[in-house]
Amino acid sequence: MTKLEKIEHEIASLSANEVRKLAEWFEEFKAELWDQQVASDVESGSFDALAANILAVHKLGKTKPL
Repeated sequence: MTKLEKIEHEIASLSANEVRKLAEWFEEFKAELWDQQVASDVESGSFDALAANILAVHKLGKTKPL
């Protein structure tokens, strides 16, 4: 049995309340991973070209105020 299969088996044995709490925890966990990935991408300059392009389009007057 793989690690994932063991986790799935354990989750299947949880009560409804435990599943709800697990789901809440997992959403927070995923959000933290996302935040870390975005921070890493910003740090590495992954968004630099995109930001430069967006600013260039804005300077050309091709954007609309929100």
